[in-house]
Amino acid sequence: MKVLIGQNHLDTIGGSETYVYTVIEELKRRKIKTFLLCGSDRYGIMSKKIYQNFNIVPNTYDKDLDICFINHTTTVAKALKNKIDESKIYQICHGTTPSLEQPFGSPIEKYISISEEVQEHLKNKNYESLVIRNGINTNKFTPTKSNKELKNILSLSQSDRFNTFLKKICDKNGWNFKSHNKFTNPVFDIQDTISESDLVVSLGRGAYESMSCGKNVLVADWRPYQKPMMDGLITPDNIEEIITTNCSGRKYRKEVNEENITQEIRKYSTTLGEYNREYALKNLNIINQIDKMLELK
Repeated sequence: MKVLIGQNHLDTIGGSETYVYTVIEELKRRKIKTFLLCGSDRYGIMSKKIYQNFNIVPNTYDKDLDICFINHTTTVAKALKNKIDESKIYQICHGTTPSLEQPFGSPIEKYISISEEVQEHLKNKNYESLVIRNGINTNKFTPTKSNKELKNILSLSQSDRFNTFLKKICDKNGWNFKSHNKFTNPVFDIQDTISESDLVVSLGRGAYESMSCGKNVLVADWRPYQKPMMDGLITPDNIEEIITTNCSGRKYRKEVNEENITQEIRKYSTTLGEYNREYALKNLNIINQIDKMLELK
């Protein structure tokens, strides 16, 4: 089998870039011949990692491909320009707002949504899609011991304002606080930082990775493109709902204030971390997600 993976840019460490790496990693583990298409000329940290670890050079691929999984409208356009058979292409849509994440349209007829929220967005545009969630390498993001009583909180937020706000809450309650912004300090092996925490504040893929590490996860942020909002601490009672919006804060849209944040953090329990790990193994494991994708061939 020959599989092509597509991504607009490979010069930063973001959700879709890490997703692409994880997909390639699993395909190569299965000894499947894998190629990579880049929709732009933005190469860097991720393209270097993919070349170093898998010996894959972007935009070098065989013509007789079996199936293509492509992120972003720009990459779909490049695939079509390069005469890749449109009947082999599945566009994967990761969001509802960014222009790159919109369905390309004719002649592309096959789509994958990473959440029910995205699926509904595509349906409103008259495009049917299959939900296949972002996959995590659960053998890389593995559990480490958490304190019985909450001590260490990590924020993966990209918002300095939100991190300053969280630090004040942590200082007030005697919790150690650490933040990591992937845009100001990109780190590929973020699992090492997650492993040092008891509770992680994040959205989307960062939430999934932290769940896989067996950590408590608070879904909250203060992104520039949306009001500060949160879904709260992930629990067995709410995960099936908040995952429908990719753990984005948009399911419950709870107000972000000191009282609400503190109340959610105080729900901390090591049993929640254990539950998160089991949920990730069953529902977010990249092995299962790749099985679903390859069944589409």
